[in-house]
Amino acid sequence: MIRVFFLYLLPLLLPTLLYLGWFLIAKRRDNKGLPPLTEGPWVWLFGSGLVFMLAILAYVAVTTGSEPGTSYHTPVYQDGKIVPGGFK
Repeated sequence: MIRVFFLYLLPLLLPTLLYLGWFLIAKRRDNKGLPPLTEGPWVWLFGSGLVFMLAILAYVAVTTGSEPGTSYHTPVYQDGKIVPGGFK
């Protein structure tokens, strides 16, 4: 579950969370030039979050995994124990 959070949810929501944090800080400083929160750049925030998430997923796909030519052996139940699978 934590992997799902860091690979999918956090990158997708990070631009929006940063914008909301900036908005709340600016509102506390009593800036009169702030637009209403409903008129925020929501499409741009979602789009930048999507691009950020795709970039992280591409990085993980390129930098992790096993060497080409290796084969995966599934987990097996042997002598009352589960022997984990892996690449050999």
